[in-house]
Order: sequence, then C-alpha cells, then structure tokens
Amino acid sequence: MKSILVLQMKRIGDFILTTPALRALRAAFPQTHLTLVVDEDTAAAASLIRGIDLTLVYRKNSLNPSLFRALLRGGFDLALDYTETDRSAFLTRLSRARHRLTFSPTVGRPARAWATTQRIDSPVLARHTVDRQLELLSPLGIQVPQPDLHLDLNDDAFLSLEKIVPAQNYFVFHPGAARAEKYWPAHRWAEVITHAQSFLAYPVILIGGNSPLERTAIADIQRLLPHPALDLSGRFTLEQSAALISRAALFLGIDSGPSHLAAALQTPQITLFGPTNPFHWRARHPRALTLQGGKTNPLTDFSPQSPGGDLNALSTADVIHAINLLVKSSNTHASGL
Repeated sequence: MKSILVLQMKRIGDFILTTPALRALRAAFPQTHLTLVVDEDTAAAASLIRGIDLTLVYRKNSLNPSLFRALLRGGFDLALDYTETDRSAFLTRLSRARHRLTFSPTVGRPARAWATTQRIDSPVLARHTVDRQLELLSPLGIQVPQPDLHLDLNDDAFLSLEKIVPAQNYFVFHPGAARAEKYWPAHRWAEVITHAQSFLAYPVILIGGNSPLERTAIADIQRLLPHPALDLSGRFTLEQSAALISRAALFLGIDSGPSHLAAALQTPQITLFGPTNPFHWRARHPRALTLQGGKTNPLTDFSPQSPGGDLNALSTADVIHAINLLVKSSNTHASGL
C-alpha cells in the first residue's frame, strides 16, 4: 500500500482520541505515505503527533481549492473517514481512493453510502471512543489490545514557559467548555482553588479559551478568590498548553479538549462530567479519576447505558476529596513507597 488518507475533522478531543489509530496505521505501514485531513480548529493538534507525512486543512470559509487538488492528485489506496459527515463523505469520494471506509449506518445518509466502499458496524454508544476509532482498522487486520494516547511535544514549547510558570509544582485547572451545561458553579471552583492554594500549598494556574462564556466564568471565579490564581487563559498555543499540563502535579477540568490533552500526557487528572456519559470519553490511564454530577465518589464502573448527570449536583467536598486522593497517591508513587 503506497498512500493512505485519514479524515478526522472533528474537535480537538475527538482528534486526540484518534491518535492510537493513527499510530497503529503508521506501525502497520511504516513505508506508506500517510495524509491527514483536519479542520482548521484542529490543525494545531496535528503537529503533536509524529508519523504524518502530510497534513491538509479544511477551512470553513473557503472554497478549499488547494485541498481539493491535493485529494484529486493523491493517488490514495485507502481512505478512512472518521468524521462521518456529508462534507467528509464528499472529500472521501473526491480522493478516488480504491478502498474507502467509514462507520455504519449509512441508512438515510445517501452521501456517505455513495462515498464509501465499505462500512464498519460499530455503534457510537457501545464503545469508548478510542476503541471505536480502532475498529475502523479491523478490515486491515490491525488490532491494538491495549491502546494508549500519546503526544509528541517539542522542546521549544517548554522553553517558552520558563518565564511565566512557577518552577515549583503547580495545579492546572480548566473550568471552561463549549457547552454551558458543562460548567461547574464559580463559587465551587473558588472553594477548590482556595483549598489547593491554602491547605495543599500548590499554586493554581487557570487555562481556557477566549470565548465570552469562558472569560466570564474565569472572571467570576477570580472575584471569589482571596488570592487570585495565575490566569493564562487565551495566552498559549495548543502545544504550550500541552507542555504546561504535562508538567503539572494535577489537572482538574471539565470534559473537554484540555482534559484529553492531560489524558494523552498521563498527567494526574480529575475530569468532571455532567450530561456526557464518561463511558465514551473518560481518561483511562492509572492516574485519572472521573467524577460525575449526582455521584459522590470517583467512578469505578462505566456503562454505555449510564445516564448523564447534572454538574450542579457535584459538591465541592467530593472534588476536594478526589484531589486529596490523587495528591496522596502521586506523592506515594514519587517517594517509591
């Protein structure tokens, strides 16, 4: 096989959870030219994985002539559509790859049925997202029994942090999300940050985007703090944020892109879930705890049938308890006891 095309044009979290599949493809076909198509909002994440020969960017407000030309001239043997939209179906067909795979079902989705030569039956609600992405490789005979996330960071990303980030251990908190129902109340964030600063003696760094929703949330939290946290939201590139998270003693955040960064970097982390079922999106490394609104303790049992929760039902005491557990575990691990 000379050339493979992968289309993953969803959000950063979806992209990060596709990296085990990309690594498996590279391992199975080390000499094959691997082309990746991403959305413009995800392009920065594509630079954090090795083994991609060419990254093409789909731009929402453009006719994308260069992308179309590259697909037409690609000479692809195989195309894998992880995006599952009519837009990605069109690009898949445009590639003229001999074999074009996506997920079932395509009933009621004529563009996807028209665009592909094979559909893999893997219901979205039945698998963790990482496992489902890997199932699209099953016709190629590729199996990964214990998949793990992985990102490759450049030294420059760490060097740029030295004048901004405290040298001692710190916590990184990410209170923002794209959806309003994923937000945890500001006064509870403030109580948890105060606990980290005063009782655990860890500096707290806030990260996030520049959306009005996120900026308002962080401003509300800062007003409630006796000692403001270091607010770096909107100041870092994605790779700098990943470098920051990789060196943190603990990451605490809503189920969103930065939580998936922490999972890929295996940073000790606590992820707060509201309406989204953590069965599909949770971090699965040994130093990750999952909390959900309506449940008191970190979750240990996960089911595709589990209902969502309300983050307002998650108490400050529950989150502080989880932080204390993870800090104690990390300290014990570091001391070799």
